[in-house]
Amino acid sequence: MEPPTRSLRVGTDRITYDERGQGDRAVVLVPGLFMPRRMHQRLADALAANGLRVVSMEPLGFGEADRPAGYWHYTMAAYARQVIALLDELGLERTVLLGTSAGANIALATAVRAPERVRGLVIESPVLEHAMPTCAALAVPGLLLGTYGAPIARGAGALARRVPRTRGSIPDLVLSWLAHDPRRSAEALQGIISGGVLVPRDERRTISARTLVIGHRFDPVHPIADDRGLAADVRRGRFVPARSILELRRAPERLVPAITGFIADCWDDPATNSPAASAASVSR
Repeated sequence: MEPPTRSLRVGTDRITYDERGQGDRAVVLVPGLFMPRRMHQRLADALAANGLRVVSMEPLGFGEADRPAGYWHYTMAAYARQVIALLDELGLERTVLLGTSAGANIALATAVRAPERVRGLVIESPVLEHAMPTCAALAVPGLLLGTYGAPIARGAGALARRVPRTRGSIPDLVLSWLAHDPRRSAEALQGIISGGVLVPRDERRTISARTLVIGHRFDPVHPIADDRGLAADVRRGRFVPARSILELRRAPERLVPAITGFIADCWDDPATNSPAASAASVSR
């Protein structure tokens, strides 16, 4: 059973989220590019079953959140502000962030911009330097199709919305992604590109929060070299291999103990108990 959708106004626009579990130990989940939050449904259920308060969010352009006109709504800086606004709304002074793909980049951007709000990071398959050639090759057709081929793409989206599906399944996630308005998707993609999808390496090296990096092989959009490199770049990073990008979608049971143990360590770590200490560690 999915929890009810909740919404929060950030400026004039609406982001969406849901909550599972309860308690003081919170983790906020951010899905992959334009994906619905149910991308993390099985993982969220497993984390909540292990005693965590789990918040699954959809920033602007993702899932059921608003998709306002204007590429400037979709930069990494704007997304980081949306995460912080949600933490404020929920009364979370600090939390652990878990992001996948573009959601991982949003988590990293938030940790750089507001280190005092982040106890720890679970970064699954970020989009970093080795991914840029593949991302560029995929982005150009997407921008052209969304901008100049919108009627065709909109027809495909209408068909995608009519296809029966099991919510949370891989076909459901793909169809949900296809169902978005193509012009808004093109604008959002333009915003991510123009604002810089990468959190620069020198900024990543300032991250002092505990960081668990999850990656897999044979994926040109999420090369494992970037995952291992990120774990080495941050001050307290650790790498854990996944079998594929689908593992945490289909069968997260193998990795859940490592993730829940890591989150518990983040909350128990005396070095991260004080927001002031975290901010000071970045300034040194």
